[in-house]
Amino acid sequence: MHSRCCLDLYSSDDSSWDLCQSSADWDRSPSARNSRLRDPHIRCDRNLGWSIDWAVAYLVAFLDGKNSPDAPDRLKAIRKRATEFQHDGLLRELPYRIFNGLNETLFAGKLKGAVFLSIDSLESDVSGATYTHSKGPNADVKRISIVLNSDVLKYAEARDIVAILIHHMIHAYFLVACGPQEEEEVAYGRLGHGVPFGKILTAIKKLSKTNSRELTPLGFGHELGGLRYAPDEYNYPRKRQAKDHQDDDAWYCSHCHCDVEEIPNAEIDKWFNKVCKPLYDQPESVRSAEVQFLFGKKPTLVDSMIVDKYYSVSCIFDKAKTRFLKIHKDVPESTFMRFLEFLHTGSYSPDLPASSILAAVIGIGARKGPPIIQGSCGTTESPTLADVQFAKLDALMGFKECKAYALERMNTYGLMNEDPLAVLKEIYRGEIDQDLRAWARKFLIQTPSSASFEYLGLNTESAKEPPNLIKLLSDRWPYRARFLEAVEGNGVLEGDMWRALEELCAKSWGGVPGLTASNAILTSLRASAYGNGYSPDTLGLSLARPHETRGLTWPGSCQEVNIDVLERERRELEREKQKAREAQDEARAIVASAERLIANNLSRSLRGEWDRRRNTECDSDY
Repeated sequence: MHSRCCLDLYSSDDSSWDLCQSSADWDRSPSARNSRLRDPHIRCDRNLGWSIDWAVAYLVAFLDGKNSPDAPDRLKAIRKRATEFQHDGLLRELPYRIFNGLNETLFAGKLKGAVFLSIDSLESDVSGATYTHSKGPNADVKRISIVLNSDVLKYAEARDIVAILIHHMIHAYFLVACGPQEEEEVAYGRLGHGVPFGKILTAIKKLSKTNSRELTPLGFGHELGGLRYAPDEYNYPRKRQAKDHQDDDAWYCSHCHCDVEEIPNAEIDKWFNKVCKPLYDQPESVRSAEVQFLFGKKPTLVDSMIVDKYYSVSCIFDKAKTRFLKIHKDVPESTFMRFLEFLHTGSYSPDLPASSILAAVIGIGARKGPPIIQGSCGTTESPTLADVQFAKLDALMGFKECKAYALERMNTYGLMNEDPLAVLKEIYRGEIDQDLRAWARKFLIQTPSSASFEYLGLNTESAKEPPNLIKLLSDRWPYRARFLEAVEGNGVLEGDMWRALEELCAKSWGGVPGLTASNAILTSLRASAYGNGYSPDTLGLSLARPHETRGLTWPGSCQEVNIDVLERERRELEREKQKAREAQDEARAIVASAERLIANNLSRSLRGEWDRRRNTECDSDY
C-alpha cells in the first residue's frame, strides 16, 4: 500500500523527489525535474468558473475518506519524506519537491501547471504571499505566484514548511476554482482567511490525524510569526509585537501574518452546513453558475439561472464579462434588498393593497393610473416612494425590468396614504427619469372618479374631492408650504406644475371654461385661506367653508348649487364680518405669495388684469 502511494505521488514528470540529491547547500541550483514550478514564462489561465461555495464543497468531498481512502497514507508519506529532506539539508528544495504530491493528494490535481513558486525575503511576521494572476513580484510571471518567506523558512522545521505551503496552496486553489482576484472582489474570499478558507484548512487537519499526528502548525496564521532575525543575536529569533496590518493590505495578494484571527470550528461548520452542503443535491449547472452583487463591501451570491430570467440584468453581466457586479453607490440598502427579493420572487415588499389585488381578480373598476392623495392613515409604509427608488435602478444600473414593474405598481394603488411630497422630491431629485416624470405629471392632475374601485360603494363624496395638485396647494391639506418650497427649488417641477394647471383648466375643472393657469392657482389659493378646497369665486358662490357648501359638487358645474344653502350662508357671513376680515387679511398674504411664485410666467397685460381684479376683490364687502 505504501509503495503504491509513493509511486502515485512522485511518478509525474515534474513531481519526482529526486532522492539522489544530497547537497546541504541552502542556495543550490533548482532540480530540472521540478523546474516547471520555477519557470516564469509558463502560462496557465485555468479558471474552473466555480462559486467559492461549490469550490469548498467539492474539495471537502474529495478529502472525505470514502472518496480518497488512501489520502491519509499519501499525506503521511509526504510528511515523512519532508523530515528526511530536512536531515539532508534540503529545506530550500523541500517546497518544490512536495508541491505536486500535495496537489494530487489534497487539491485533486487542480493546481498542476497553474502556480509559479519562489522563495524570497519578506517581512518577518508573514509566512509568504499568494498573488493573483500577473500580479506577483516577478513581472514575467502571468500565472498565480506563491512566494514563501526565506526569513521564516530558514529556521523552520520540515512540518512547518509543509503547513505553510499547504496554507498558500489553499489560496491558490480558490484562484483556480473561482477565477482571478479583482480589486472590487476582495470580500469574496479567494485570498482571505474567512470561513471558506477555514473549512478547507480544518478538513486537511482532520485528514492529517487519521493515521498520524495532527499537522498542528497548519492554521490561519503560523507559529513562526512575529520573529525578527539579526546576525548579532546568533540567529536566535525574538518575538515582536503584533500590529494592525489592514493599512498595508493590497487587493491582489494574500496577507498571511502570524496573528491572523482564527474562526471557531462551530462557526465554520454552521456556514458549511447551511451554504455548501445543500449544493451536493443540486444539478451541476447550479453548483458552479453563480453571480455576485457587491453592495459596498458586502458580496451577495445569486444563482445565475435566476438572473437569466431578467434580460437586462443578464446583459449587464455578459457585457462586463464577469460574474461580479458592483451596485451603484446611490442605491439605498433597502432598495438593494427589494431587488434581491424581486429576483427570487418576482415582486417585493410592501405588498400591493388588498383593494388593487381584489379589483384585478374580480375585474371591476381596477385603478389604472396614479393614486389619489387621501392623507395619512397611521401607516409607516411608503410603497410609492419605494417604487420610485426601485424604478431608478434602471438609470443607475440599467435594470429595465425593475422600472417597468415599479411603474406598474405605481398605477395600481388607487389611494395614497403616504407623504406625496417625499414621492415628488424623489422623482425630481438628481437626474430625472422621463418615465417617472410623466407619471408625476399625471399624478398632479389625477382626480377622484366614482368609477374607481377604491370608491365603489365606499365613499359617495369622492366626486367632490379636488385633483391632487389642488390638494397640494390648499391649506386644507398639510402640504402647501412644503410643496411651494419644493417648487421654488426645482425648475422642472415648477414647469410641470404649470402644465398640470393648464391641463386642469382646459378640462374646465371648476365650472369655468378657458380659465387661465394663473387664475386657477390664485383662485385656489384664495379659497384655501377660507379652508376650502377650491375657489368659490369660480363657482359663482360667496365665500364659505367646506361644511357650509354641501349643496355643490366638486368638479364644478355652477348649475349644481343649492340656492337655499347659499342664502343661509350669506346671512351667516353677515353675522361673522369680523372673521371675514381676518380671512381677508390671510387671503391678501396668500395672493402676495402667489404673485412672487408666478411673476416670471405672467405677461404685462395679464399682470395688470390680475392687479385690477385683486383691488376690486379687496374693496368688496364680504
